[in-house]
Amino acid sequence: MACEYMRTPVETYNALQSHPGSIDYAWLSALVSNLPQAVVLEDENHTIRIANQQFCDIFHLTDPPDEIRGKASADLYNRVAGIFENDDNYRERIKVLVKEKKPARKEVVKMKDGRMLLRDYIPLWQNGILTGHMWMFSEETERIRAEALLQEQQKFYEDILNSIPSDIAVFSPEQRYLYINPVGVRDPELRKWLIGKDDFDYCRMRGKDISLAEKRRQVFNDIINGGKEREWEERMVNKRGEAEYHLRKMSPLYDQNGQLVWVIGYSVNITERKKFEEKIQFSEKRYRDLFNFSQAIICTHDGEGNFLSVNPAMVEVLGYEQSEIIGRNLKDFLLPEDRAGVDELYLKSINTNPDNKVKGLFRILHKSGRKVYLLYQNYKVQESADSPGYIIGFAQDVSDRIKIEKELKVAKQITEATAR
Repeated sequence: MACEYMRTPVETYNALQSHPGSIDYAWLSALVSNLPQAVVLEDENHTIRIANQQFCDIFHLTDPPDEIRGKASADLYNRVAGIFENDDNYRERIKVLVKEKKPARKEVVKMKDGRMLLRDYIPLWQNGILTGHMWMFSEETERIRAEALLQEQQKFYEDILNSIPSDIAVFSPEQRYLYINPVGVRDPELRKWLIGKDDFDYCRMRGKDISLAEKRRQVFNDIINGGKEREWEERMVNKRGEAEYHLRKMSPLYDQNGQLVWVIGYSVNITERKKFEEKIQFSEKRYRDLFNFSQAIICTHDGEGNFLSVNPAMVEVLGYEQSEIIGRNLKDFLLPEDRAGVDELYLKSINTNPDNKVKGLFRILHKSGRKVYLLYQNYKVQESADSPGYIIGFAQDVSDRIKIEKELKVAKQITEATAR
């Protein structure tokens, strides 16, 4: 009898279906009595023909199984009415199952006392004719609650992942998709289709260049072999033919034994950022070209007069290489007699001037020792409230004009002297 006791509902159903001839209730009674589940069997007229003690116990029936046999199932259901969480729903479901005459497995039945039962329904057929109904019940309260809690937790985390405004995917160690959130693949049918497949399947299905899948496979293998996360940028073309850029990151997840369980993929669409960076680079190049190709002398220095940058025009005027100027102080290039007044007349003035600007004339020494006159107009630039700021200078070489003015002045003095 041990083998009969261990039968599952499916095995019981197969045994009943394969039993030849008319229903042998003695054989069935022996089988049902030794099943671990609560079982009641009705004939085609819904008269109870077999019930086991487990059935009486699970529904708190004081009658022994022998006294239940021969009674109408409707009378029995009336006796147990009120023990179900919703009697009406229970009765309606019974009617539907009997009408459809199809097996139903592991349906949850909730009781008012908090118990949860699993119900199996098996229609009994003999030579294509319905000859009875078998109902099987088992109390699975703790397991059902545990499964419900697990499903609730799973839904909770899925809701969080689905709400994150970034692409998230979970891969098996073979790089097959196990989970994709709606941001990663917006089409629900495609998202469902991808589960269990890889990027090669996706590329073939969408007619995309297979090199995309090959590159991702290479990165995936590097992550597995190295055991570390990887981050890279990926360029793709969308349906509209527009280029999109994604910053992707993949991280391996291992169990306590060091075995790879999952690889978690994270992706952010950085197309707008890339476009913005390109605009910045274009703008920087434009201003760098203006700085480098300008005929005017342009430089920047800090609040103490140390050069930060100089353009080629200034390099030409001073006669020094750029590397010989950057980092040195403005005083190093002035006439010795002019250096003492730089702090008071220039640096202090530009740092305290409400307009943050100052203009004047510098006398500098060319590397060759030649004296050069620069007419300048400099501005103090404050990048932020916390930064010390810097000075940007614009100047032009007026040495020739100064020379001509001096020559005119001398000529005027000679003319005046001659006149006297």
